[in-house]
Amino acid sequence: MNIPQHNAVIAVSALAPCPAAVHTTEPGLKKGCRHLPERRLNGIFFRQELRSRHLSTKRCHSALQPRGGPRTQAFALISSSTAADGSSDDLMDTKATLCAELLKVAPNGLEANADEQAKIAQLVTQLESKNPTSTPARSELMGGFWRMLYTDMEPAPSSGKLGPFIGAVYQDLRPKEDKILNLLKVGLPPIRGGLTADLQIISDDTWRITFDNVQQFLGPFKVQTKVFDRVTPEVRLWKVTFLDEDIRVLRAKKEDASDEESFIFVMERSEPERFVLGE
Repeated sequence: MNIPQHNAVIAVSALAPCPAAVHTTEPGLKKGCRHLPERRLNGIFFRQELRSRHLSTKRCHSALQPRGGPRTQAFALISSSTAADGSSDDLMDTKATLCAELLKVAPNGLEANADEQAKIAQLVTQLESKNPTSTPARSELMGGFWRMLYTDMEPAPSSGKLGPFIGAVYQDLRPKEDKILNLLKVGLPPIRGGLTADLQIISDDTWRITFDNVQQFLGPFKVQTKVFDRVTPEVRLWKVTFLDEDIRVLRAKKEDASDEESFIFVMERSEPERFVLGE
């Protein structure tokens, strides 16, 4: 991540909203279902709801819905299969707990204070310890369309803050083509941006990302194209610390930075939200 902003209108990297509800068994409330208070996002009131995670897929699912309208933003933590043993249950519990904590700092982690970031980092570390994929950087699970749920990076385009707007970031990962696309989507105004970059697998858990070009759109109109210098390239390292069919966690940093300078990014697979720049 850490993708630079190239003008005041649009930047390439932002972050998707986080969950809207948590599982509950509080007395007087139906098990697994809880309506939470409304909060304002981008000037629109959203009703926050929880749907039971006691589904056949062990889903911890929540959504943000505008009054009287279809769902526009969603968060889901989905295990790869119905829990068959204690370890699978433990993984789902960790995911559900993380889901609940991300709700508190929605959208994008932008509202998180230092204590909340520390708590989420601890939960992410617990999730990483349960990583079911031994060589994630080489796994076929890496490919596909992913939506960003959370980062501990400061408010900036890479964390979804673009001036007064909060956008969603998606990653279209194409390891068979050695390419990735980072895509920014803001609802109003209809801002879209995309970074194309080359990827190189440099270890079992790490991709080296070299920026190629940025394209920026306002509605259907392309407003800027930037090509990066290949002599002194912009490079990031993505260390993938958790990967299953639905969730990916990576720690991203500049190539010359220390591990302590990396940022956490939590991603969810989101093929139904796939879109193409300029369309």
